[in-house]
Amino acid sequence: MSLPKDPNKDIEKIMKEIDERSPHEHEHHHHHHGEVDELLVIMELLIDSLNNKVKELEDRISVASNEIVKIYKILGLLVRYLSLDKNSSERKDVLEQALALLDS
Repeated sequence: MSLPKDPNKDIEKIMKEIDERSPHEHEHHHHHHGEVDELLVIMELLIDSLNNKVKELEDRISVASNEIVKIYKILGLLVRYLSLDKNSSERKDVLEQALALLDS
């Protein structure tokens, strides 16, 4: 079974499959056993879905963290640029470093 990527549809799809299986389960002698199996399947699907969402969030956090580090490096270079004498040849190098970070 595959889950849709939309989190709202995950639950809907699971519930739909439960409804489709339920009439058959109620007819069998092992009614409670079928319910437990069904609940285990649902829990596994929900855990898989949550794990996928956690992984996606971890990836987003990693990207955002790298961007924040880059911003601080650029701000440091800009502070350095402003602290240098206006006639310093080093100012151009500092701006080029900042631009290189923006492009990376």
